Amino acid sequence: MQNASWLRGSDGLNEVRTVAKVLRDAGASVNQSCGMHIHIGVDGLIDNEQQAHVIKAHQQWSHAFDALVVERRINAQWARKIDRVSAIEIANEWTQHGDLRNGTSYATSSQNRYRALNLNAFAKY
Repeated sequence: MQNASWLRGSDGLNEVRTVAKVLRDAGASVNQSCGMHIHIGVDGLIDNEQQAHVIKAHQQWSHAFDALVVERRINAQWARKIDRVSAIEIANEWTQHGDLRNGTSYATSSQNRYRALNLNAFAKY
């Protein structure tokens, strides 16, 4: 299997399907507590202003993301939503202060790790 950071497009989805099949064939099973999350790398590909736009767009389109998950996971413990006001504040901070990977800002503090858009991972990856 490829390095997870290289899963792209239909080839990447096929890799995920292959892993799921191998696990199923080996007797693995899932229950309601299982989930999947995805890291989308942006480091070096888009600038801070564009990253700030992603933060605002994610919040604006959160209802579309909600349609992809079961209702009990929406705004749950491990994937809390970012409200509109906070998204704008975080995006402004992101634009003004640049690289936020030092973990000291509101956007990347540990209390904000478990968000539908994990800004800690966003800054790291």
